[in-house]
Amino acid sequence: MLSAAIGALPLSAIGSPHLDELLHTVEAGGASAASVNKLRGVLHTVFSKAKKAGKWVGENPVAFTERRKVAKRVYATLRAEEVPLLLAEVPAEWRPLFAAAVWTGMRRGELFALRKSDVDLTLGTIMVARSNARDTTKGGHADLIPIAAPLFPILKHQLEHAPGSLVFPAENGTQRSPEADPQKILRTALARSGLVEGYEHVCRWCGHKERHADNEQRHCPKCLKRTNGTGKPLAAPRGRALWPKAIPRPMRFHDLRHTTATLLLRAGVDAHRVQRLLRHRDVRTTTGIYGHLDVEDLRAAVATLPELGPNWVQMDPTPQAETENGTANTANAEENSWWALQDSNLRPLPCERPTRGRQGVSTSGKPLHSRRTHIGPSLHGSAVFGTVWTGSCCILAARPCATSDRARGRGRARRQLADRLPSLRARRAGPRAREQCNSDLAVGRYCVSCASPAIAT
Repeated sequence: MLSAAIGALPLSAIGSPHLDELLHTVEAGGASAASVNKLRGVLHTVFSKAKKAGKWVGENPVAFTERRKVAKRVYATLRAEEVPLLLAEVPAEWRPLFAAAVWTGMRRGELFALRKSDVDLTLGTIMVARSNARDTTKGGHADLIPIAAPLFPILKHQLEHAPGSLVFPAENGTQRSPEADPQKILRTALARSGLVEGYEHVCRWCGHKERHADNEQRHCPKCLKRTNGTGKPLAAPRGRALWPKAIPRPMRFHDLRHTTATLLLRAGVDAHRVQRLLRHRDVRTTTGIYGHLDVEDLRAAVATLPELGPNWVQMDPTPQAETENGTANTANAEENSWWALQDSNLRPLPCERPTRGRQGVSTSGKPLHSRRTHIGPSLHGSAVFGTVWTGSCCILAARPCATSDRARGRGRARRQLADRLPSLRARRAGPRAREQCNSDLAVGRYCVSCASPAIAT
C-alpha cells in the first residue's frame, strides 16, 4: 500500500475514492474477491484503531467502499472409501497427524500445538486450546471435542511413544514450525493412491505431452524409434515410450477439515452438531460453507415429482408421419371440438380470414358485414358449441337464419354437425377449390364449410 500512489498522500487527504481506487487496482492485478475483501477488512481495522487513538476524525472511509461478492465453491474433499487409501500412502511419521486431521477436523496449527495433557483417553476427549505458538485458537476460545473410535489406538500410541510433551512433534521432539508444509506429503500420497484427475504422458526426448485418464504405456507419435537398446533394428518401428506423471487432485491440507464436515453432513448429522465439532462461532458459518453440500433433505422434494411415463429417451424421437391415410398432425381427429380443426400447417378457410367486421348470413341468404370488431357479446344457446361470440367471423358462429328447402330438409344433419367435424378436417387437408368442397350442408345459398356459393345438384 505504501508503494502505491495512495502512500504519498497525507492521512488527512485520504478518502473513500482513493481507497476504492486502490481496491480496484489490486483486483485488476489478479487478486481474488476474497483477497480484496481481506485487504478491505485490514484497512477498516486500521482506520478504526486510528480513530480510537485520536489520529483520525470523522467516519471510517473504508465503510463507504464496495465489498466484493465471493462465489461459493465446492471444496475438494475425500469420500469415505478414499480415506483409507490416502492414509495407507502417507509416510509413517506423518500418518498419525493426517488421521487426526480427518477424524477431528482440527486445523494444522492446532494439531502442531496439541499437547499430551490435552488428551484424556479415559473420558475420550481432546481439549483444543492453542494453535502454533499462540495460547489460543483461531476462534479465540478453547473447546472440548470427543475422540472417534478409530482414532483411539493412534492417540494411545502417540502418547506412549512420541518424544517430548507434544502429541505430533517433529523427529527431535520439538514443535513443528508453522512453515512445515504437509501439502507436499498430501500431494504425493494422493498420486500414489490413485486419487488423481488424470495422467500426463511426457516424452523425455522431444517434450511431447498427452493427457489421459490412465497410466497405461503409450508411445510418442513424433520420436520414431527404429532400433532396440542393443542397436538391432526393430521389426515394427514405434515411437519412444512416454512417461506417465500423475496429476493429483487440487487438495490442500485444510481440505481434510472440509472432508470431516462433508462426511458428517452426508451421514445425516445436523448442522448444529457439525458446528460444535468444527468449533465455529456461529452455525451460520457452517451452513454458509457446507450447507450447499447437504442435499439429503432435497431428495424427498424431488421424489414428489410425478412419473414421466415410459422412458422417452429410448423412444423414437421422430415418429413416422401418416402420409397415405391422413396428415402428419397427431391431434385426435375424432374429438368433437372446434379446436380439432385447427392446424397451423393448413391454409385458413375464408371464414377464418380476418375481416373488418362480423360476417354472418341474413335471412335472404347473403353474407352480413358490419364494422364491429371481432370482440363482442356472447351468443348463448348454440346446440353445437355452447357459448359463441357474435363478433366471430366464422360462419359456424352465425345467427340462425332462413334456409333453402334443401337445407331445411337436412335439419338433422345440421344438429349432428359435431359428428361431421372429422370429415371437415379431412376436407381441409386436401385440395380446396372454391366450388369443390363436396359438403352437402348449406345455409341459404352458402356452404356451411367454406362459405362459398352452394352448387345445386
